[in-house]
Amino acid sequence: MDALLAAYRRSPEFAGLAKTTRATYAIYLRDLDGLGDVRAAELRRRELLEIRDAIATARGNGAATGFQRIASALFAWAVERGWLESNPLARARKLPGGHLPPWTESD
Repeated sequence: MDALLAAYRRSPEFAGLAKTTRATYAIYLRDLDGLGDVRAAELRRRELLEIRDAIATARGNGAATGFQRIASALFAWAVERGWLESNPLARARKLPGGHLPPWTESD
């Protein structure tokens, strides 16, 4: 995971994100930094959803949804680059809630 995360952070795709988007990605990618020497190909959906659920407990469903979305983008990039055969978070269901309601006309 360390090598995959480093490669992604150096990639033109990551560099091409808006500055604020890169900052947001950095927050959620840190949740994967602790995996260190774990082989990305050995990570299972169950393990990633356990990380997501721990984030939901500690920081709320919105943070968990952000993690899931950004981790899925990382793994989709890894598939495109040949690091992985499939994205373990592809089509994973999001947790309910965790977003701000749209503003009304009076807001």
